[in-house]
Amino acid sequence: MKRLTSVLLVLIMCVSALSACSGAPVKQTESVTESVTATARPKAKLSELKKKIDLAYFKGITLITKDGETVLNYSTGETAATNGKKVDENTAFCIASVTKQFTAAAIMLLKEKGLLSLDDTIDLYFPDYKLGKKNTIHNLLSMRSGIPDYIHEEAALKAKYGVKKHNRYRPNRAGVEKWIFDQKLEFKPGKYYQYSNSNYLLLTEIVEQVSGMNYGAYLRKHFFKPLNMTSSGFIESYDKKSDKFAKPLREVGNEAMSYRGVAFGAGNVISTAADLAKWLDALDGGQVVNAESFKEMTTTYTTEADQAFGYGYGMMIENADRYFHLGNIPSYSSYVAVDKKSHLHLVMLTNADDDNIETLGNTLLIELGND
Repeated sequence: MKRLTSVLLVLIMCVSALSACSGAPVKQTESVTESVTATARPKAKLSELKKKIDLAYFKGITLITKDGETVLNYSTGETAATNGKKVDENTAFCIASVTKQFTAAAIMLLKEKGLLSLDDTIDLYFPDYKLGKKNTIHNLLSMRSGIPDYIHEEAALKAKYGVKKHNRYRPNRAGVEKWIFDQKLEFKPGKYYQYSNSNYLLLTEIVEQVSGMNYGAYLRKHFFKPLNMTSSGFIESYDKKSDKFAKPLREVGNEAMSYRGVAFGAGNVISTAADLAKWLDALDGGQVVNAESFKEMTTTYTTEADQAFGYGYGMMIENADRYFHLGNIPSYSSYVAVDKKSHLHLVMLTNADDDNIETLGNTLLIELGND
């Protein structure tokens, strides 16, 4: 405390001397004190947040930005169980269902160009789907279609629909699509909210049909390249032997969901924390879709009172100020969130699964937002 007081006195004396030479009024003591305090508080806060991450045993990368500037960049995990290389903001992870933001934004761009309508019934794109006339693109985007989720059908996909580990992505995708078309709807479209990856697999196919481009090529052209997301790619084509890729540390759960073509636009993007921070900045800053489309994406269409959060288009909506999305695929968990009130953007990625990633991420946002 004595040392800090001495430093302040020296600073004040220097400022006073300069002010006297210039003839400026001497009113610097308060601002210097505020500067020292403002520097000390964030360092203490960040140290406190890192301890919370460590205590939660989170193994991965946490990147928080505010108005485009890094607030917290903290890594605790490794890229593989054998090499001991630490992950960082440029390490690539499977981001699973966070992919849905890209798929929804792709649909919105096509809508902006007048190439489709959100009120289109999906039989326009899938004429062989007997229930297609009952559903719209809007229902798919907002998770209100009633189409069952294929992600829980690993055994059937393998045994009856030809989904195999060593297939190329198109045969596997065709197998999943055939399974979807063979199912009955679980409720009348629009009546309820029910999260289903099947919705976004079909939306991805619509992106390809309408744009005339491969889904990956479309995202690279319209999102990855313009935003300089140079480390982002897809499960089907990413170099997983690269030392920049976070290898799975746990091989558990639904193995088929990591096969080529199975996750498709419901969960096939591989990205880094640095790239996803660019994505969140651009999306929140109106550089990805126009204001009308962004409002539609971040509006909740979930009317059920028993739901903990709402769902927009590729967005989970907590309230008017915060939207987010979780992702889970065997061995990988991801969480991205935007808090518009505090201007904080959060990216958390792990290659070791983490059921508490959302809780931890929200704790970090709340504590930083309140500071």
